[in-house]
Amino acid sequence: GVSLHARPRDVGSLPGVASRRVFVQDGAQQWGVGQLSPVGAGEAVLDLCAAPGGKSRALLLHQPAARLVAVERSRRKAAALRESLAGEGRAAVVCGDATRPEEWAAACGEGGASAVVLDAPCSASGILRTRPEAKVHQSRESVEALCETQQRLLRAAWSRLAPGGELLYTTC
Repeated sequence: GVSLHARPRDVGSLPGVASRRVFVQDGAQQWGVGQLSPVGAGEAVLDLCAAPGGKSRALLLHQPAARLVAVERSRRKAAALRESLAGEGRAAVVCGDATRPEEWAAACGEGGASAVVLDAPCSASGILRTRPEAKVHQSRESVEALCETQQRLLRAAWSRLAPGGELLYTTC
């Protein structure tokens, strides 16, 4: 990857972004993927809640021997992710609910995934310093519902993790 340190500007105006030849990613979000142990040739790495695809791309970069399975619930986002990863012979995008392994587990193969990345939906409390307006979009009930969703996601991720595999769980 390339790190650019310049004055802030519209990311969409950078050369190659509009044509999807260049992808701009936050370094902090990508760091964890690089900490996963390398997996063997053809072994599955699973990216749950995969859209917009930054971690999927990072997995392909950091796991050159792996087979990526990216799961996204939204049909629109899954289609965009599929288009973004077109030409990557090691990537499969599954449109399915990440809390329901029966919708996507077969894509991982019988042995499960050697690495699972779950960037779970969150309350945005981790970004309040930079986006204080996010606070008005949450209530006690919505945070409790998110906690329940995160627990279901974590159980689903764990159920498809191969013995000795690694699970990377992140939120904002």
